Amino acid sequence: MDPLSITTGIFALLHVSRKVIDIISTIANASAEIRCLVVEITTTRALLSSIVDIAGVDETWNKSLRELMTDDGPMRMLDTLLSKLEQRLGREVRIKVSEQRMALEWLSTVDAAECHHSARAKHEQGTGEWLLESEDFRLWLTGTREIMWLYGIPGAGKTVHCSTIIEHVQRICKNHEQSVSLCIYYYFDFKDRKRQTFDGFIRSAIAQVCQQSTVFPREVMNLYADKSKKGQDPGQATLVETLLMLLRQPGKTYIILDALDECLAQNEIFDLILRIKEGTTWSANIMVTSRMERQIQTGLQDMVTRSIPLRGPQVDEDIQTLVRHVLKSDPVLSKRPIQMKKEMEHAIMDGASGMFRLAACQLDSLRSCLSPSAVRKTLQCLPQTLDEIYERILCRIDNESRSIAFTALQFLTSSSRPVNLDELSEMVAIKPGVSVLVEIDRLFDPADILAVCSSLVSTSMASLVQLSHYSVRECLTSERICKGPASHFAIKESEAHLAIAQRCLTYLLSFDQSALSDYFHEASVDDPFETSYPLLAYSASEWHAHVRLLPSEYQDKIEPMILRLLDQDNLAFHHWLSISRRGEDEYSPGSPLYYAAELGLSSMVRKILDSGVDVNSVGGMYGSPLAGATLKGHIEVVRMLLEHGADVNIRAGLYHTPLQAACVEQRLDVLNLLLFHGADIDIAGGYYGCALQAAAARGWPEAAFHLIKLGADINVMAGQFGTCLQAASRYCHEELVMELLEKGADPNAAGGYYNTALQAAARGGHTEIIHMLLERGADVHMEGGFCGNALRAAQSQQNYAAIRILEAQLLLDVADKSLPRRLKRLPEETVGDCEEPPL
Repeated sequence: MDPLSITTGIFALLHVSRKVIDIISTIANASAEIRCLVVEITTTRALLSSIVDIAGVDETWNKSLRELMTDDGPMRMLDTLLSKLEQRLGREVRIKVSEQRMALEWLSTVDAAECHHSARAKHEQGTGEWLLESEDFRLWLTGTREIMWLYGIPGAGKTVHCSTIIEHVQRICKNHEQSVSLCIYYYFDFKDRKRQTFDGFIRSAIAQVCQQSTVFPREVMNLYADKSKKGQDPGQATLVETLLMLLRQPGKTYIILDALDECLAQNEIFDLILRIKEGTTWSANIMVTSRMERQIQTGLQDMVTRSIPLRGPQVDEDIQTLVRHVLKSDPVLSKRPIQMKKEMEHAIMDGASGMFRLAACQLDSLRSCLSPSAVRKTLQCLPQTLDEIYERILCRIDNESRSIAFTALQFLTSSSRPVNLDELSEMVAIKPGVSVLVEIDRLFDPADILAVCSSLVSTSMASLVQLSHYSVRECLTSERICKGPASHFAIKESEAHLAIAQRCLTYLLSFDQSALSDYFHEASVDDPFETSYPLLAYSASEWHAHVRLLPSEYQDKIEPMILRLLDQDNLAFHHWLSISRRGEDEYSPGSPLYYAAELGLSSMVRKILDSGVDVNSVGGMYGSPLAGATLKGHIEVVRMLLEHGADVNIRAGLYHTPLQAACVEQRLDVLNLLLFHGADIDIAGGYYGCALQAAAARGWPEAAFHLIKLGADINVMAGQFGTCLQAASRYCHEELVMELLEKGADPNAAGGYYNTALQAAARGGHTEIIHMLLERGADVHMEGGFCGNALRAAQSQQNYAAIRILEAQLLLDVADKSLPRRLKRLPEETVGDCEEPPL
């Protein structure tokens, strides 16, 4: 073997050892043995590098190296071992990374970074520097448990200034060498209801800690493992405690919240800030931006350590920087004469009143001026308030486009979720009551809506259309606009929801038998409904959300359309189900009463009941109107159905009884109402077998204890988990397991996914419950079920503590001549083959 071949072989070893080290470095919570392995491999790499340096220098060395490189030599063995280690570690890392990604997706659906990038896109270079250089900001940045409030009037640039602070803090955190620093931020946003909630913030905050931590937090993985596979929501209290637990780490933590005035749960934010400020085991510096509102001022007054108002000469200088940049770079305004641009700048600065938003709108109004006289005329009467400038924009909309603009603004103001341009354009084109397959007056270009609405609307990075500023919505829905020249654009919330619901129902009702036949006769194969009719998804999933928000006096105007849609003889009904109820094909369609009840349309339910229909008609995924209303938590509808003779013990649908459905969704008020009306707690059947098992499986031990107290049969054998003991054992409800055993639950009752409670506990790695079951006589040898036996269940999840307990019990049993057998250990290559059953 020549020196070149030797060197090449050693280089290959260096490469694979580097890959092994890289893989190990990504493993969260690496053990001491693995960390020692990194040291050993690193030392070996250094030795190999030295060998490369001397290869070929001396024939004596080359002879020794050739012996090391033989097929059965130590170098070849090292190569084989490292390659196997790389394969195994690579698989483990891929599994861990996949689990972590799923945990993050389960935890948070709100992307805070999207809002941040949107805010940064509006930032003008050189603005906001005064804020970063201020003494208050410096003290907030370097202090401990500092709470800073940045406040200003509407349009003062609070969100953009907040993004500047976030960028600055992120740079500091990345460059922090001594300890880990975290920057958690969140933008509350009126445009999206999910971004207005405390729950959305807490979830996003936990996800950001996970993404920024060098080791993925075990607390989050445990929460994911405990809750996600049960199909449970972790609950607000659990999320808060998890976040506080994650804040218990060395280094600085910064929490930055923008637009608190757009948050729907301000009191929860105040409570959290107070807990963080007064906590002894965690610490964070918090900054909040908002308008100067009394409720916020009162909520923060005892906690804020420093406050910065967005007003004064520094803000005016930033606005001037923005104005000059626009006059220099805008494709239209940059072509104006220098003197004219100076006049524009001077007039805008005189009237901006500390509002970036107002200055931007004033610049926008000047773009349409085509002559010096037109510019000067506009400058002489520049609006001095945001309301005034919005009114001018609205009044400039020509009569032909007025209805387009009004419908678009009405939809954007009251939509139940963010919408894209195609959905908005389609909503504008619908004529209520006229089939869209017969006549729909679509715009040639959907983007024309953006031109019609001018600076009142904007598009996000995700191609969603939205009102450009919170103040636009305030203006359109205020009493002020009703008294001005743009009064015809005034939007009343109830009328907006009625109009949207009517258009959605018109859209869905268009797809009846005759219209569909004509459509398919003329349409090409490559022209699917969803492409040709982009509002279908919104209409199918959201129409009832708008109906529920209507006051009683508006219900009569919409109910005939609802009855037509819910008519089983109408093809539009089946088309609606196919879009909104995918996965329910195995169930026969429900009655109009069923869907009205499940959707919580109380006025509609009352009208249908008064017509004398069968209140106990069977159909739909949940079997009956009562079960549907129960599962969705519509207690008013549940009460109404019971008063009209609904059978509280009706047996039908996925969960078999209304009581089991109530336990699935953990509705205590509905549960108590059903029990008051005589619900039988021991009826067996359905997905969870009985109400008690449903409560145990879905993580609602309080309801389970209540049902046990009422005399529930704890050994009912039915449903997914066979017994409630098996369900409680799988999902680690120790107190409930103990209570069931005390009441006489059979630990060896066989049935369900895991066959026994012991196998279920082993699958979850719940060592305390395993001990409880073994002490009560659980048979470790029992075969059957999803994983085969208890030991294999523990091995499938690599629950080593559980494995040791079970193997110890097996050894004890072997010593007993009456139990000479021993379960086989699951082969290593099949560990993890078992998949969790759906919940």
